[in-house]
Amino acid sequence: MDFKTEFQLVDKEKNIICMKLISDPTRYEERTINNEEGYYDKYDNFFIPKKVLTEAAKALAGKPVYSPAPSIQDLNEYFARRKNES
Repeated sequence: MDFKTEFQLVDKEKNIICMKLISDPTRYEERTINNEEGYYDKYDNFFIPKKVLTEAAKALAGKPVYSPAPSIQDLNEYFARRKNES
Protein backbone atom coordinates (compact mmCIF):
# COMPACT_ATOMS: atom_id res chain seq x y z
CA MET A 1 0.00 0.00 0.00
CA ASP A 2 1.35 3.40 -0.86
CA PHE A 3 -0.54 5.68 1.48
CA LYS A 4 1.12 8.96 2.37
CA THR A 5 1.95 9.04 6.09
CA GLU A 6 1.82 12.13 8.28
CA PHE A 7 2.97 12.24 11.88
CA GLN A 8 1.89 14.65 14.60
CA LEU A 9 3.61 14.90 17.98
CA VAL A 10 0.94 14.49 20.66
CA ASP A 11 3.04 14.35 23.83
CA LYS A 12 6.75 15.17 23.64
CA GLU A 13 7.54 13.99 27.19
CA LYS A 14 6.00 10.55 26.59
CA ASN A 15 7.11 10.40 22.94
CA ILE A 16 3.56 9.81 21.75
CA ILE A 17 2.74 10.51 18.12
CA CYS A 18 -0.35 10.28 15.97
CA MET A 19 0.02 8.66 12.58
CA LYS A 20 -2.35 9.54 9.75
CA LEU A 21 -2.60 7.60 6.50
CA ILE A 22 -3.71 9.60 3.48
CA SER A 23 -4.83 7.80 0.36
CA ASP A 24 -3.99 9.01 -3.12
CA PRO A 25 -7.37 9.71 -4.79
CA THR A 26 -5.98 8.85 -8.22
CA ARG A 27 -5.33 5.33 -6.99
CA TYR A 28 -7.75 4.73 -4.09
CA GLU A 29 -11.47 5.31 -3.81
CA GLU A 30 -13.36 5.16 -0.51
CA ARG A 31 -16.06 2.50 -0.76
CA THR A 32 -18.36 0.41 1.37
CA ILE A 33 -18.41 -3.24 0.32
CA ASN A 34 -20.44 -5.85 2.25
CA ASN A 35 -21.11 -3.22 4.95
CA GLU A 36 -17.38 -2.64 5.44
CA GLU A 37 -15.81 0.77 4.88
CA GLY A 38 -12.46 0.82 3.18
CA TYR A 39 -10.38 1.78 0.19
CA TYR A 40 -10.66 0.29 -3.28
CA ASP A 41 -7.34 0.16 -5.14
CA LYS A 42 -8.25 1.13 -8.70
CA TYR A 43 -4.92 -0.11 -10.11
CA ASP A 44 -4.91 -3.58 -8.55
CA ASN A 45 -8.70 -4.03 -8.19
CA PHE A 46 -8.30 -4.77 -4.52
CA PHE A 47 -10.38 -3.72 -1.48
CA ILE A 48 -8.65 -2.80 1.78
CA PRO A 49 -11.05 -2.63 4.76
CA LYS A 50 -10.40 0.22 7.20
CA LYS A 51 -10.49 -2.27 10.07
CA VAL A 52 -7.45 -4.03 8.57
CA LEU A 53 -5.56 -0.73 8.53
CA THR A 54 -6.65 -0.03 12.12
CA GLU A 55 -5.39 -3.43 13.29
CA ALA A 56 -2.10 -2.91 11.47
CA ALA A 57 -1.71 0.48 13.15
CA LYS A 58 -2.40 -1.06 16.58
CA ALA A 59 0.46 -3.52 15.96
CA LEU A 60 2.81 -0.52 15.69
CA ALA A 61 2.00 0.74 19.20
CA GLY A 62 5.18 1.03 21.25
CA LYS A 63 7.45 0.53 18.25
CA PRO A 64 9.95 3.19 17.14
CA VAL A 65 8.99 5.22 14.08
CA TYR A 66 11.70 6.19 11.63
CA SER A 67 10.95 8.93 9.16
CA PRO A 68 13.64 9.74 6.58
CA ALA A 69 14.83 13.31 6.32
CA PRO A 70 13.33 15.20 3.37
CA SER A 71 16.77 15.33 1.73
CA ILE A 72 16.77 11.55 1.27
CA GLN A 73 15.70 10.79 -2.28
CA ASP A 74 16.69 7.12 -2.55
CA LEU A 75 16.05 4.91 0.50
CA ASN A 76 18.20 2.06 -0.83
CA GLU A 77 21.15 4.42 -1.20
CA TYR A 78 20.47 5.82 2.28
CA PHE A 79 20.40 2.36 3.90
CA ALA A 80 23.60 1.32 2.09
CA ARG A 81 25.35 4.48 3.27
CA ARG A 82 24.14 3.99 6.87
CA LYS A 83 25.27 0.36 6.82
CA ASN A 84 28.77 1.44 5.74
CA GLU A 85 28.88 4.09 8.48
CA SER A 86 28.17 1.58 11.28
